[in-house]
Amino acid sequence: MGEDDDHVRAVPAPLIVFVTAVFGFALGWMFPFRFLPWSVAYLVGAIMIVMGLIVGASALVAMRRAHTSPNPNKPTVALVESGVFRFSRNPMYLSMFLLYLSFATFVNDVWLLPLFLLLFLLVDRLVVTREEKYLEQKFGDNYKRYEERVRRWI
Repeated sequence: MGEDDDHVRAVPAPLIVFVTAVFGFALGWMFPFRFLPWSVAYLVGAIMIVMGLIVGASALVAMRRAHTSPNPNKPTVALVESGVFRFSRNPMYLSMFLLYLSFATFVNDVWLLPLFLLLFLLVDRLVVTREEKYLEQKFGDNYKRYEERVRRWI
């Protein structure tokens, strides 16, 4: 493993999402509690799913154009500052969060909502902070200037 591979030891964000969702579903199964009328839950959930997919797809397109992999297990070869990365330094994770919340809304499971706070904190601290340190080491002042211009989330 080279110096570019140091960042891959972070806990995979999709695993954190999966475990959080399973725990929320288990609570919902044991203690069912809905927070919206079903018709509203379906409509709002569907709209949010589309938003999450648009953000994620836009990030993938920007990364492909920059010839860098969206896979966090592969070294980053370019600092992507175009497209949706002009508004968020982490649009892939933002998309993942939107999809989690949209799914929670669509299935109308209230237990998934407070667990989102735990999910957010875990991803922010265990994954994003580590990746940002890696990017700062790799791209130096260019990344520091990017950090100053663009918010971490939105």
